[in-house]
Amino acid sequence: MRTTRRRTSSRTSSRSAVPALVTASLVALVVAGCSSEGQPTGPTAQFCADYATFTQAAFLDDVDTDDVASVLTALDTMVQDAKQIRPPEEIGAAWTTVFQASQDHVQLMRGVDWSSEAAQQEYFASVQGFESAELTEATAEVEAFVAAECPA
Repeated sequence: MRTTRRRTSSRTSSRSAVPALVTASLVALVVAGCSSEGQPTGPTAQFCADYATFTQAAFLDDVDTDDVASVLTALDTMVQDAKQIRPPEEIGAAWTTVFQASQDHVQLMRGVDWSSEAAQQEYFASVQGFESAELTEATAEVEAFVAAECPA
């Protein structure tokens, strides 16, 4: 990811760090390593192939993190691409939970006035609402499935 940071003021530095931090947290929801010796079949094989393509995509390459609109557009693309992946039934609910949270998070980010220090602080306080036992369990379920079923 290309990161361009202008250090003209603390407000600018803080604003440029915000999208990078949020980007890292969203990407962490979806990127897990694959390590299995067997080859999947049927819907699992398709899911694994689609998932591998998705995790290798360069959504944030060449995105200037000082440009909040560009970061949000890249994150929208990431979420929309993830929603096109059809998970096997055994992780369908978990997959939906993870990506609905990601979509909701991007929508929340869209409503923030990133030029306002107070708005940024309010955002960071509200983002704690995305941390839940349900989301943590769903993320772990998807990661465990990928690790067990999708070959490296």
